[in-house]
Amino acid sequence: MLVPAVGSKVRVSMRYPQGKVMIPPQPTVITFEGTVLKPHKWLTDQQFCLTGDKDISVRVMSMSLVEDIELLNGTFNNVNTDTKVWQVSGSKGNTYTVTKNSSGYTCTCPGFTFRKSCKHTSQSVE
Repeated sequence: MLVPAVGSKVRVSMRYPQGKVMIPPQPTVITFEGTVLKPHKWLTDQQFCLTGDKDISVRVMSMSLVEDIELLNGTFNNVNTDTKVWQVSGSKGNTYTVTKNSSGYTCTCPGFTFRKSCKHTSQSVE
């Protein structure tokens, strides 16, 4: 997995996992632009910090939610990871993202949000 190096300027498109649950509905993908900062010690190697704006000075970006990274200036670091991400269809036609890594499974469906488990996390990777 490629993660932007500290000091790189990037434009990152992120999936917003609670987009359809929020009232009023929020966009499903949000784009941020900034400079990659030195990560906090509690972050994993699959997360990085990005400069924010006047409301949020530092954003923590999780690679499991990244749709696209556009490198404006700088380089990427290659990080070894066992993360797998795939899309599943819900019973009402919604599409959810399941992520499996060394910490376990996550899913963007409302059931996982509330119970921390769902039927989607038991489906095999396609």
